[in-house]
Amino acid sequence: MSEKVDFLDVLRELKDDDKKEVKITEVKDVSTASNNYLKLESDILALENQIKIKKAALQQANDSIVQLMEQRGVKEIKLMNGDAVSFKPFFKGSITKDNEREAFEWLESNNLGDIIKNIVSVRFGKGDNLVATDLIQDLEKQGLSPDQKRKVEPMTLNALIGEQINDGKAFPLELFSVYMGNKVKIKRGK
Repeated sequence: MSEKVDFLDVLRELKDDDKKEVKITEVKDVSTASNNYLKLESDILALENQIKIKKAALQQANDSIVQLMEQRGVKEIKLMNGDAVSFKPFFKGSITKDNEREAFEWLESNNLGDIIKNIVSVRFGKGDNLVATDLIQDLEKQGLSPDQKRKVEPMTLNALIGEQINDGKAFPLELFSVYMGNKVKIKRGK
């Protein structure tokens, strides 16, 4: 990953004429500070890797608990210490740029278009301040606030997906890049 830099070696390789311009203490300070930087950078990368490993282990533990509970036919159990262990399905979806038009059309044709936020905006070039001001005033007179972008909030989309699937309705999983899983919840007893 990161290699230790010894600026004193660099100094030794300089020609005699070049050495006169550089003080050893200045180079040593830079060398020490650089090596400290590289060490910290390496430590951060190692910690990020440890977090990645721990998250994978947590996901495996989650999946194991869900599998064990499903094998026993239970969705929730109470432990002797008062803790309650349960799991519930979750759904996570997204609308990619490539699928945006088709996804919005599907939502609208299935009477679900009300979850689409519609934001309208207009960009003007240099020197178009008067045109922009006039347009804004006209829109405001109509009771509108100009801006435009269509989107569905992620939490709203996830809730809709869960609702549609739980109600047994057909939902285009691929169109909305849906990921389904089960999430374990452990509630501590008193």
